[in-house]
Amino acid sequence: MSSSVIVRYKECRRNHAISVGLQAVDGCREFMTPAAETAEQVVSGGGGDQRGFLCAACGCHRNFHRKEIIKDGAIVHYGILRLNPSRLLPA
Repeated sequence: MSSSVIVRYKECRRNHAISVGLQAVDGCREFMTPAAETAEQVVSGGGGDQRGFLCAACGCHRNFHRKEIIKDGAIVHYGILRLNPSRLLPA
């Protein structure tokens, strides 16, 4: 039995007001892939070109967008950092 895994990049979380100590996001709701020719250049190793990882809507790198992993039809990762409190305590 093969399992299907789908990875989606959702809303942008880049804080554009960090330099003044505030929180402001740009409102981009979902990562949009660039033109097909740019994506093909990145996949083929087009000289370290990073344009394939930039959102066509907001211009931010894909890493600023929340990652959502869907395995066999169920969401298994929402891109939310979860801390285990027991690991924060000294041994």
